[in-house]
Amino acid sequence: MIKHRSSIESIVGKQQVAERIELASSATLMKAIEFNVAYLFDLAKSTMKTHVPNRSVDFALDADMQFYSGSANLPAYFKACETYGQVKAKEDPMAVNGLANRLLQQYPGEPDGLKVAARLASQAGKQVDSHEPFLTLAQIYHKQGDLKKAKKAALTARTRAAGDERVIQYIDAFIQEF
Repeated sequence: MIKHRSSIESIVGKQQVAERIELASSATLMKAIEFNVAYLFDLAKSTMKTHVPNRSVDFALDADMQFYSGSANLPAYFKACETYGQVKAKEDPMAVNGLANRLLQQYPGEPDGLKVAARLASQAGKQVDSHEPFLTLAQIYHKQGDLKKAKKAALTARTRAAGDERVIQYIDAFIQEF
């Protein structure tokens, strides 16, 4: 397809060809994860960078997290998560907070994972007025055993949740656990 890209684009359009290249790159990434083959992983990312540059950064960020998670390389996975947070914090802070939540749920006993999750939640909290990142941060600190920071984050979440009684009740119950 790439070899005859210009001819195909004249028939189906540039967007369709770009979508097919991304689909093929995703399939290559899935095989890289399935068989733990770094060459396929690199090939998928480089194909996107070369042929669909406007989507390559997002693809690479997601690919890094998927590949390293699938290969059980936790240090590389945590680094990929942190990179995702740095790049996406301003663009999509709630997605960054969601990643922090996933790290908290998937790796509650992994100190490095909790540190990364705390940084992600903190970055997200700086970008939005929502209570959610601070509630996530409070849960992370609670899991780490830092009750002073957990309470401070929970109180910030409570302040930001003003007007939502259900959330305030949940946060109050959470604070009582300290």
